[in-house]
Amino acid sequence: MLRSLVIALCATSASAIWPIPSTYTSGGEVLWITRDVAINYKTANETTHGYGSPSNNSSWSSDIVTSAVERTYDTLFTKNFVQWKFHPRFSDYEPALTSNSTYVKSITLYQTAADPSTIMKPTAGSVDESYTLDVLASGEATITAASSIGLLYGLTTFTQLFYECNGGGVYTTLAPVHITDSPKFPWRGLNIDTSRTFKPMSDMYAMVDALSYNKMNRLHWHITDAQSWPLEIPTMPELADKGAYASFQKYSPADVAALQEYGALLGVEVVMEIDNPGHTSSIAFAYPDLIAAFNEADWSSYASEPPSGTLKLNSTAVYDFLERLLDDLLPRLKPLTSYFHLGGDEVNVNAYTLDNTVGTNSTAILQPLMQKYMDRNIQQVQAAGLVPLVWEEMLLDWNLTLPSETIVQTWLSDESVAATVAKGHKALAGNYNFWYLDCGQGQWLDFYPGTSSAEYWPYADYCSPRHNWRLMYSYDPLGGVPENSTHLVLGGEAHIWSEQTDTVNLDQMVWPRTCAAGEVLWSGAKDASGQNRSQITASPRLSEMRERLVARGIRAEPIQMPYCARKPCFCLTDSDASDLVAGFTTIAAEHTGYEGVADQILVDNFTSISDSVNFVDGIPLNTTMTTSRAQLLQQEAKLPPTGKVTDLFISHTCDTITWYFEFGTTPLPTRGIAILFVNAEKKIYKAYREINSAALLYNVGRPECTSNWTATVGDTGPVSSNSTCKSCLEGRTGD
Repeated sequence: MLRSLVIALCATSASAIWPIPSTYTSGGEVLWITRDVAINYKTANETTHGYGSPSNNSSWSSDIVTSAVERTYDTLFTKNFVQWKFHPRFSDYEPALTSNSTYVKSITLYQTAADPSTIMKPTAGSVDESYTLDVLASGEATITAASSIGLLYGLTTFTQLFYECNGGGVYTTLAPVHITDSPKFPWRGLNIDTSRTFKPMSDMYAMVDALSYNKMNRLHWHITDAQSWPLEIPTMPELADKGAYASFQKYSPADVAALQEYGALLGVEVVMEIDNPGHTSSIAFAYPDLIAAFNEADWSSYASEPPSGTLKLNSTAVYDFLERLLDDLLPRLKPLTSYFHLGGDEVNVNAYTLDNTVGTNSTAILQPLMQKYMDRNIQQVQAAGLVPLVWEEMLLDWNLTLPSETIVQTWLSDESVAATVAKGHKALAGNYNFWYLDCGQGQWLDFYPGTSSAEYWPYADYCSPRHNWRLMYSYDPLGGVPENSTHLVLGGEAHIWSEQTDTVNLDQMVWPRTCAAGEVLWSGAKDASGQNRSQITASPRLSEMRERLVARGIRAEPIQMPYCARKPCFCLTDSDASDLVAGFTTIAAEHTGYEGVADQILVDNFTSISDSVNFVDGIPLNTTMTTSRAQLLQQEAKLPPTGKVTDLFISHTCDTITWYFEFGTTPLPTRGIAILFVNAEKKIYKAYREINSAALLYNVGRPECTSNWTATVGDTGPVSSNSTCKSCLEGRTGD
């Protein structure tokens, strides 16, 4: 049955929040907001205070809320945007500001519980990130949450309701608003590689800001690798002095601490990774005796990319090095993180044939040595009070025995996630076929003319093609994971490896595609009915989020041209008329074989079309429809037997008629939506259907005349849809 279905197709601002909330209702009243709006923060059993900390709240809670409020002002009044791309060209879409306009009078932040003591470095799932947001048409706004982070996210959503006006001022047209929201996964991250190319601190701060604005909460800092060592270790200064690309491309302890603190204020925990034993050849610039197979000419025999080199596996000198390194680093990280990533990916066993402490590539010999090596590292991380992370190869390829609290980061396949949780470990998802942002840029290697060049022509990289946002949006971190093990999937990360990404193109390589991963991780890959989320309804919201990121100084790439942002229904894939008619025939043939959708003319009374398909009794086209569940069930009694249409709801506005349907029961019911778009002459000028997320559009050449509409179907509540459709009734044409 269609238990809960919320449709917002071909709408603009009505559903522009990203990531999509758990529940969301809005109206059409205008509210303006000014900088002097009162913001109050209170907790249970306390009187109201100005924003900041009630007397018994922790310093970090106070700082998080204070920062969130300051960011709210900044976003609303200096980093907002004008909505011109989302309305017909040259149209008068902005509300008029008059002496009778209503303003937001107050914003009350109500925290219902005390933050945990580790709010600045929470473990996954230890903080309640949910919130409720209410904005009344009279101008009072309330955000309720159990934590300061929940209040931060509620304020983030609040800012997405408002737009800058061309003539000055900031407004929303969506009041009243009611939102309840909470994340699907507790770990929602981005992995940034700063070894292959250096990223200045300004870039790192910008990434944290954008992550927070998308309600993502982890920045995985892959800070060192084979190519360079930019991290300063005070007790081992030669590592960065010799291993960095240049003296000005280093991260000081103060840089690391500042980024951690900035992230903690924005709800983004910085998790550092020192990848090892592979991906460590940059150590050889300072400590050459610790690295085996360093910079071999035949690098591909010993490593995944140049320069080759790996820490020796059975060396007491290496163990001493790691002890000194982590003894310096971990205590400095611990105040603002609960995690440390030990790497462990892509270890090439052939490198150990050149390791004078091993001298073989036999896994029978290497596996116990790798177990001993990783045991040593993990024990030091745990002794520092941190939770270890490793890449999937340590568990699934090397078959290591890992402490139960170890988080395993998967990247190779959905099967890797399933295999990890089957072994009882918590997993992070991030299949490289979906969530690797660097893919599709082409080879960064050069090829000699001849056989090598011919073999690799046209020089695609290993994970081509480029993973566009739609592909990223289609990824389900729980794909293939048994129901009884889904709790072990903490979430996941998108990844930007940096062979071809530096400060010049970082923003557009990461955003807004990472937003797609962010919504999957916050809202889930499937909607309330269990269907994959539709890119058709996501696209207008993502286009708007892109504009908001640009307003924040993020050079995010566009996902569509303005024509499509203005006319989302006209940028669907076309089908020919026969496909469309066949689609409607599939839905309706068992009733009266309704066909000829392109030429059907509607009269003022809804009866003719409804009777033609025998769905419901006639309802005047321009009358608001409100039907109880009981009445709908009565209508369903007129439908054919089980095996035909098994569930059906109908809603309409003055210019759309919508059928939500389900038919068939074996092996699974087919669910979908069919919409007829009606112009001022009561003629169907366009039709749309979506069945199990497969979309078809047929445009018969009538001028566009649509308006925002939302129809919600609940279990027992009313089905209602309201729209004045002024432009449609007046027969407006053009964009």
